[in-house]
Amino acid sequence: MHVLGDIYYHREEHEQAVKWFTKAAEAGLPRAMYNLGFCLDQGEGVAAPDYPAAEGWYRRAADAGHASAMYEQARSHNARKQHEQAVEWFTKAAEAGLPRAMYDLGCILDKGEGVAAPDYPAAADWYRRAADLGNASAAANLATMYTFGTGRARAWRIMPATSTPHFSSSFLESSGLLRRIDNYLPGRGARRHAEQAAGETMDA
Repeated sequence: MHVLGDIYYHREEHEQAVKWFTKAAEAGLPRAMYNLGFCLDQGEGVAAPDYPAAEGWYRRAADAGHASAMYEQARSHNARKQHEQAVEWFTKAAEAGLPRAMYDLGCILDKGEGVAAPDYPAAADWYRRAADLGNASAAANLATMYTFGTGRARAWRIMPATSTPHFSSSFLESSGLLRRIDNYLPGRGARRHAEQAAGETMDA
């Protein structure tokens, strides 16, 4: 059923896609729950976006362990300023291996939202993990932490080197991060966050 939904979706026959995603979602398939939520969220295959229904399907998929659905739950809570719940769901999605969730978790820990205080070492670690998986925005934020010696950078630079072996210029060189972040450093071009802006996709 879900395969038929995929086929119709990629043919841009969205009404048929929604029909088959619904059948598969009602049968208990988390991926179909997420894709149905996505279609309802985007207003594809339906008369108009149905945000409450979309959120319901995202929640069911998230509860079933679907990483992208967990991410949508986190974004929803974050938009409502429910930061503790956002941290919970960003963490689940990040631990499930989703780079954009790792990046957003780093941002929220960096700001100190949903936690007792900003946690700069943890934020830097999530930025690093997301950057390792190709998230350019995370690489840019990590570069900022390495580049500027005030505020948040000082907060973790005083830690012993042995406790943070990945926080080093040699790591940046060997991992290729310096090349990836080149356009994000001051004076080296415009800041581009296309990857993050394009982070929302259906689970094909």
